[in-house]
Amino acid sequence: MDAVSSRHEIDVRGVVGPMDSATPVAVSLEIPADVAGSPAVQHTAWALLNMLVRLDRVVSAVSVACPSDVHLRVRLSPLAGDAGGLRDRLRHGAAALNVVPVDFGHHRGDVRLVVGSGGAVSDGVRVYGEGWCGGFARDRAVAAAPSSTLPFGPYIAAAMAVGEVFKLVHIDPAKYPPTAAAFYTLWSHQSDTTFIQGGHAAIPSIVLDETLAGVGAVGCICANLLWATDGVSGRVLLVDGDEEGVDITNLNRYMLFGRAHLGMPKASTARDLLNGAGSIAWDAHDGPIESTGRPHRRILCAVDTNPSRLAVQSLWPESLLMGSTKELRAEVVRCDPRMGGPCARCYNPPDTTTPDDELRRRFREATPDEQRHLAEEVGADLEDAVAWADTGECGTTGERVRGALLGPRGRTETFSAPFVSCAAGTMLAAEVVKEHLSAPVPLSPSVARALLQFWRPDLSSGAKPYLRDPRCPTCIPECEAGVIWRERTAARPLRSDAPREDAGQ
Repeated sequence: MDAVSSRHEIDVRGVVGPMDSATPVAVSLEIPADVAGSPAVQHTAWALLNMLVRLDRVVSAVSVACPSDVHLRVRLSPLAGDAGGLRDRLRHGAAALNVVPVDFGHHRGDVRLVVGSGGAVSDGVRVYGEGWCGGFARDRAVAAAPSSTLPFGPYIAAAMAVGEVFKLVHIDPAKYPPTAAAFYTLWSHQSDTTFIQGGHAAIPSIVLDETLAGVGAVGCICANLLWATDGVSGRVLLVDGDEEGVDITNLNRYMLFGRAHLGMPKASTARDLLNGAGSIAWDAHDGPIESTGRPHRRILCAVDTNPSRLAVQSLWPESLLMGSTKELRAEVVRCDPRMGGPCARCYNPPDTTTPDDELRRRFREATPDEQRHLAEEVGADLEDAVAWADTGECGTTGERVRGALLGPRGRTETFSAPFVSCAAGTMLAAEVVKEHLSAPVPLSPSVARALLQFWRPDLSSGAKPYLRDPRCPTCIPECEAGVIWRERTAARPLRSDAPREDAGQ
């Protein structure tokens, strides 16, 4: 039966252990009074709580120690309500999810997370994000950086810390031991064991005119962070064609939605939530992007299937940024034809379709109980289903089990966790803001990809060379579509391959 935990229960490479053999941990989330009024601390605290309460069967309970008299200084999330101070908003947001139990006393958990800069926490983890950089440290002090209201560093810090909680419960420490300290900056896409300075502390003023394709796990957080960023205005079209809307398995990582949104369409529901505050005007289309009937000059791609990525690429927008996840890795890619950059179809071939003969064989080899369950799941008559499996007979209810054999929405579900999706959505939102700032450090056509991996977040993360897939038929340099794309991007400044270390400081 589907549950909130279904997607993060899936094994990864045989390394993520079985859920039934794991012991969930209680987490204490501490927001010290001397830093609780900091905008960055408030963003970090909400992002941490939002993810922890979604990790059913990983986290058993969350205890929040937060002063009751702290005024809110930032836009957190529509899910956190529109009244009260920081503690009230955190309480409201946790109640909207109603997954992992949360109390607002001060009870020491198995894992202790202390939010903000400060001295070493000998028996816990200090979680700190500011501006464009965020991360965590065990048993060492973290010095304060210049204050910023930007949510990007805080959300990266929260994602990395929650990733460590997940690893503690589900990953063999002999293979991937706990990380002592790790920080990642979205300004220059670098990782280190100490906080990395750099980037604008505030956004002067930028005006968006974007289409966000996909309002799932990555798209939710991207939209939420654009909404929460001071200095950002304009208009964003939200597009999502999932006919089933928000389902129970989505709640483990769709950080903009709660239980009240189950069954609702993703794009228009997000629009209604986000239009209540902030300076961005949000529009919505609950259908495929190719059916919107409007030109898409700039697209943020957060879809999670290869056919959807191809549909986005087939519009050949002037600017295309793509955020995605795989296992314990988050990444953002700039799709740019100059200097051999990739398109959204590169390395993402269309999904193969499982032949009916193979699906019928699977049904025949299933146990009687499994056959009965599959038939009931899609409202098929069991005898019709057996006949379809034996003969391939069509025109009866039996062929409905084809969809059940393929999995939800006709595809095999893969591992997904809130901290990975949070990182990818944050990377996507930060990159589009950097592009509008004409900052000298966004991803370039040849160094087109940045990734943050959670196996060892202190290693192997950052900007990477990423050229087009030579086997990709969509962006062959001499093809007509490729020529059109180059004409559309010709007027856009070419980004430098070598980010300046002092940029924005």
